[in-house]
Amino acid sequence: MNALSLSQKQILEGYTECQSLGQLFKKLEDELFARGHVVCQFCVNGMNLTEEDEKRLSTAPLDEVQSLEVGFQAPNSLIGGALDSWCRDLPFLVQHTDEMAAQFRFSSVEGNLRDFVQLIDECQMLVDSLIAMDSLLAHNTVVSSEQWKKTEAGMAHAIGEALQAFQKKDFTQLADILEYDIGHSLQTWLELLTAVKANLNVASDTGRNENLTDSTLGGASSK
Repeated sequence: MNALSLSQKQILEGYTECQSLGQLFKKLEDELFARGHVVCQFCVNGMNLTEEDEKRLSTAPLDEVQSLEVGFQAPNSLIGGALDSWCRDLPFLVQHTDEMAAQFRFSSVEGNLRDFVQLIDECQMLVDSLIAMDSLLAHNTVVSSEQWKKTEAGMAHAIGEALQAFQKKDFTQLADILEYDIGHSLQTWLELLTAVKANLNVASDTGRNENLTDSTLGGASSK
């Protein structure tokens, strides 16, 4: 993780438009985001702040800040591992979903319930990852596309429908939802996430020589 350090003098002279710590946080987040980075951590006067701390101290005057350190990373660094994992695991998840649909449709339900719960948990984990990508990669052309939004809504709806069918013990309907709705959504997510990964790799290669140290943020230095 990269770090941006600000002294009290740099804060008061470089961010005269900010009247409170919360305004300064927002300004720094916007400046770093414009350069393709996401803030991960604020450290004020040597103390790492939680999200609750940030809210509590948002109205604090800037003359109370002796030093500020901002930890930041590029979004692709934050989610690169998650993308790699999903692109690797989704083909197996698609296959497992198809197999489970066949089991519910043609075989006994007994022995498959635990696998079903695990499948839904994995789908929910995917949804949680997608929510994170929505904010971290809001300007990515794939993430901001209508196809992404449509598939995201379809996935959430399919999970809800599958749980309802399970509760009603309508295993024929559950099999259809697994095969046609969840299975299709998972396959689409594989294609979309593969596109996001390729998109980020291109952006990374294009900006490989860009060094934030060569620029300043309100007179701040980075390391």
